[in-house]
Amino acid sequence: MRTEAETTIFLIGGGVFFLLGFFMLVVQLYLSYFKMSEILRSLARSRAVLSRRFIVGGDPFTRFFILVSIAPLLMFPRRAIKLGELDQEDYLEFSPRLLRIIKCFYCLAHVGAAVLIALCYLSLKRIR
Repeated sequence: MRTEAETTIFLIGGGVFFLLGFFMLVVQLYLSYFKMSEILRSLARSRAVLSRRFIVGGDPFTRFFILVSIAPLLMFPRRAIKLGELDQEDYLEFSPRLLRIIKCFYCLAHVGAAVLIALCYLSLKRIR
């Protein structure tokens, strides 16, 4: 049987993860429907965008795919420029505000994934 404090912590933690997931979905939709044209226009000379530009459609899945493909280029620009996936001029001219939003969002996504993996590990360890 769980104590009241354990139940409260569990409910608050679950609520925080639910809200975080909902927030991430809203940000992803915002970027893919309202900022996608600006992102594609800003990275027009980059090889990674040129090879994936034809995929963009009206559905959220292809737009999410493009964002997931572009985000690592913006998170690790030196490597992407070195490999030729990202044009250096495109990166330097990219909107700083939009760059900050994308970087913060994907850093938060990685932290959330790490926390979920850690929680799964701890729960499996506790079961044994």
